[in-house]
Amino acid sequence: MNRGFINPLFTLIMKELLTFFYLNKYLNRKISELSTGYIVRVKLLASMLHNPDFYIFDEPFSGLDKNFVYQLMNKIIKLSNERKYFLITIHFSQITSYNFPNCDYYKILNGTIRKDNLLI
Repeated sequence: MNRGFINPLFTLIMKELLTFFYLNKYLNRKISELSTGYIVRVKLLASMLHNPDFYIFDEPFSGLDKNFVYQLMNKIIKLSNERKYFLITIHFSQITSYNFPNCDYYKILNGTIRKDNLLI
């Protein structure tokens, strides 16, 4: 039994994600001590840690500051270029001027689902 063995690749990925999400300085804190935005970052880090092929994000930008939202969007684009797939739900107020390339956009307006060309 390899109790206590940590895969070096896992460690590398964890370090990269901790840096990306600016969580290094919070390693010794309880999640309950973090702000709403940092709790969102912890959840996003956890979802990316095992490098899945498909992600489902429900309002992932909620609680995040605008600058980090754009960093996260660029990360999502980078991952999608590596053949990772995303299903993301958002409200219009979360993003006002950004569109993901090579995406299909669907809107739910007044109870009707329709395909659209733009995010906004």
